[in-house]
Amino acid sequence: MSKQKGPIESRCLDMKETPSSFLVFGDAYLSAANILALRKSDLNEVFKIGPIFQLSGQAFELIAKSLLLHKGVSESDLRKPRLFGHDLWKLREELQSHYDVASLVEGAQLLHAEAFFRDNPDEFQGLTLEQASDTLRFDWQLLALNENYFSFLDESRPTYRTRYPDSSLAYKPVRLEILLPCLDCLREFALTQLASSKQ
Repeated sequence: MSKQKGPIESRCLDMKETPSSFLVFGDAYLSAANILALRKSDLNEVFKIGPIFQLSGQAFELIAKSLLLHKGVSESDLRKPRLFGHDLWKLREELQSHYDVASLVEGAQLLHAEAFFRDNPDEFQGLTLEQASDTLRFDWQLLALNENYFSFLDESRPTYRTRYPDSSLAYKPVRLEILLPCLDCLREFALTQLASSKQ
């Protein structure tokens, strides 16, 4: 016997074509990723590459789609694999045509990139912060996350890699310490954009 859904749950699940519904789910995935990332030091690489990367990618996808819907991009276009589908980088490029994404995340990116660089000196093998700065940007983290799951081998037919680690696949490092705070900034921006349009 299935449990009856309350009015708020039902309404949320039925709001498929609205920016708010995409943002509600993006917020949920990002909240889950943040909760799991707090335990990251206790978790193995499989857990990080599987659930945490997956949730982070879904969060960005849904937050970006909520903002794009808000700007008038149709849901049917957002679903088309050749246009956007689940490709985080294509969504990032379209988002950039409507908003200055780099400026939106700049404060969080700088703060967390500097902290990550300071706390992980062995990873940078004598590089200065300026020399390492490209690999510490939000865009770099997003591109690495996208390439971990998106196959570019056959341009005529976009395919997605397995969501599970495989020893034959090289996974690019994603610095969650930088990615997640930047996603938090993007979520807050989306919340203010959607709230201001309701006034």
